[in-house]
Amino acid sequence: MCGIAGAFSLEGELPPEVLTAVSRMREQLHHRGPDASGVWVSPDRRTALAATRLAIRDLRSVADQPFRSAQGTTVYNGELYDWPAAAVPRDGARTSGDTEVIHEITCRDPSLLTQVSGMYAVATWRAATGSLVLARDPAGEKPLYITRNRRWIAFASELRALVETGLLAPEINRDAVALLLRLGHVPEPLTIYKAAQPLAAGTILEIHPDGRQAARSWWPEPSRDKTLARPPGIRETVIMAVRKASVSDVPTGIFLSGGVDSSVIAAAARAGGSTLKGLTLTTPHGFEDESVVAASTARHLGMPHEVITITPDEARGSLVHFFEAMDQPTVDGFNSYLISRAARSAGLTVALSGVGGDELFRGYPSFARMGPARLLRGIPGRPLLDPLRDALERRRERSADLLFATSSLESYIAIRGVLGATRTDRLLGGGIDWPSLLSGLGLENMGETGDRETSLLETREYMRSQLLRDLDVFAMASSLEVRAPLLAPSLISIAGALPNDARLRGKQLLKEAFRADLPVGLFERPKRGFALPWALWLRTSLRESTLQTFEEMSARQHLIDPIEATRALSDFEQGRLHWSGLWVVVALCRWSLGVWSRPNVMVN
Repeated sequence: MCGIAGAFSLEGELPPEVLTAVSRMREQLHHRGPDASGVWVSPDRRTALAATRLAIRDLRSVADQPFRSAQGTTVYNGELYDWPAAAVPRDGARTSGDTEVIHEITCRDPSLLTQVSGMYAVATWRAATGSLVLARDPAGEKPLYITRNRRWIAFASELRALVETGLLAPEINRDAVALLLRLGHVPEPLTIYKAAQPLAAGTILEIHPDGRQAARSWWPEPSRDKTLARPPGIRETVIMAVRKASVSDVPTGIFLSGGVDSSVIAAAARAGGSTLKGLTLTTPHGFEDESVVAASTARHLGMPHEVITITPDEARGSLVHFFEAMDQPTVDGFNSYLISRAARSAGLTVALSGVGGDELFRGYPSFARMGPARLLRGIPGRPLLDPLRDALERRRERSADLLFATSSLESYIAIRGVLGATRTDRLLGGGIDWPSLLSGLGLENMGETGDRETSLLETREYMRSQLLRDLDVFAMASSLEVRAPLLAPSLISIAGALPNDARLRGKQLLKEAFRADLPVGLFERPKRGFALPWALWLRTSLRESTLQTFEEMSARQHLIDPIEATRALSDFEQGRLHWSGLWVVVALCRWSLGVWSRPNVMVN
């Protein structure tokens, strides 16, 4: 796990100020890789690459980055768990890690990336062609952001590195803000800044010195082996994925809650011969507590386990650094920040997470709700009810969005979102072309219907743009690598072949696959998770700071209407708005104030 950055010239040598900025980006990404760092400039000075390393596999300096050979130079963020035999270095491996493997692939034949299992964002200068290869894993676990002008392109693992070094103008994208307020995050292919975009997940992009570009994108194909989609096949596939994701030369553990996904990973680790430490975060004073169930699971599996209690005062006191670590505004991520910091303090450098189980094996309530929403879209005469839109919104946030949805994506956002279109329009002063904005997300017409379509929406929207992005940035704020073995291509392929059968909802196949491995009754518990008392805090200890944030935002710049922001607080206090609807407004304001408080010198 590392932080990577670089620049590539589209006409002649890179300007000296760009070379300086690339070197400075290494400093900005130090928290992602505190063990080693380096900068490399190509002989023709048209390419510059920088990396900071969190040493995970082969801790020797020979595995540091940028990684060089006669074939080229590579910087790489992530972990490969499996790769084809053709990816083995032809002249004999110099290291026992995976950096050399992905270097061999991207230098020799980047298309081999479609055959690997892992999480990665990689940049390679190919000596034979003088071209730059950029690639990202299909699930989107590892981020890579790009900005460009007519003379050069620049990229980095975090947007902040581009902004702080002057390579990216910190001009906020109003469309991204609108979608943030509705979804709780900025969805790909947008970023919060106008002049930056993520490299699309599952994409191999090669840029040649003459400006020509070639791109290829992919997603794991649905499995044709029906036996793999049965509990025994799923069990063996999960065990293999967890075994490969557990390979490490540093202390490795599991984020263990009382839920299905992390318990399955713990059981799979034990079945695969690994003894990993479980780590559970809890908070006192009667809020939802998974530590008792997690401890029971750990005892049943015979695994070491540690419960870390964080008090409300400690949690609130961490908010300042949490916002400093926030790369893009988000309604979520504080839990990831806290558990990652606790894991690092407990001596872990790598942790396994259960992300992916709900999305692939149909655990979310959205799978049951999308069916009725589809029927609702077929009811004639709905536009005649448009005069009732405001009344519906005052009664229940997003209800009008659901009633008037014209596509599965609009229904999904109404079910999954945070704020409704009407309130978002008011907060931003109107003028939002929602049909065009939503069509630009590329999430319609995926060739699937029913639960399979919902699974694709969950993986390609919520999981990719919120869960994985937040997990990456907030774990790396504590220099912790987090791996999601349930996102192995083999499991994505199995899940993609599951039929549209309501009996499979609630992760029934995953539960059945590991029922014999875990304590009796674990899978009958209602879906829960570690929760912080946000509603209480926003009514009490955070109320004054919320008002101050809105006032300061109003004085600095009218990104949002201050009257509407205060109305959101009032609606929350009167029970008409969920706490997340207020918190997304607060998070946007706090993040924006932090960005505007820092001077940025632009590099042209």
